Amino acid sequence: MEICKKMEELAAIFPLYATDSRKWEEAKIKLKEIEDESKEDLKQKSRIKWTIDGDANTSFFHGTVNAKVSASRINGLSINNKWVSDPGLVKKEVYNFFKRKFKKSKDGRPPFSCMGINRMSNEEGGEQVIPFSKQEIKAGVWECGSDKAPGPDGFTFSFLKKYWELFENDIVEIFNKFHEEGTLGNGCGAAFIHLITKMQDPTSLSDFCPISLVGVIPKALHEPSKLRGSLVKGPRVH
Repeated sequence: MEICKKMEELAAIFPLYATDSRKWEEAKIKLKEIEDESKEDLKQKSRIKWTIDGDANTSFFHGTVNAKVSASRINGLSINNKWVSDPGLVKKEVYNFFKRKFKKSKDGRPPFSCMGINRMSNEEGGEQVIPFSKQEIKAGVWECGSDKAPGPDGFTFSFLKKYWELFENDIVEIFNKFHEEGTLGNGCGAAFIHLITKMQDPTSLSDFCPISLVGVIPKALHEPSKLRGSLVKGPRVH
């Protein structure tokens, strides 16, 4: 808050009029909001437990953030027994690697038999497929962690909860459309694949563990279904 300190020093030298004092108070509130948003962004990047309520302005904090960024960077890969550091070739190798991993197998999926499994009653099953109410949708959103890193859409659940009244109708509309059509709009289901190193100095893509970063919509769709399913006693299928 260096700006606030300097402005207060100036205010002590040059007395403010009533209108200026009001503007000054409004400006301080705005600066505080900007500072809080900046700290929240740093929290998302560091993900260290003690920093959740701690001071973001420490050399250790920023050093940790920079170290995590450096450790996450892929500087090169061993491709066909050759070390390659060209970014274009590395990106191409990553793309082809996961393209092969996610390619649908030509072999048919094994049949799934439900013999001997407890089944829901028709009434219980019917309750699982009715449209979600606004209360169920909100409860599901509030079940999601507020301090999770944002996905491809750039939003966090903290932001969604804070401005819920603004987004509620749009979220409910998305749920209803998904219930009727079983599809999401373009981009809603997008995900980032983040590679977490399994060892120091990784050399190949098998040395990384991939995790998927999805946006708030797929996560929000999942939680109400989970909460509704938890109301059915015992493991059952319908």
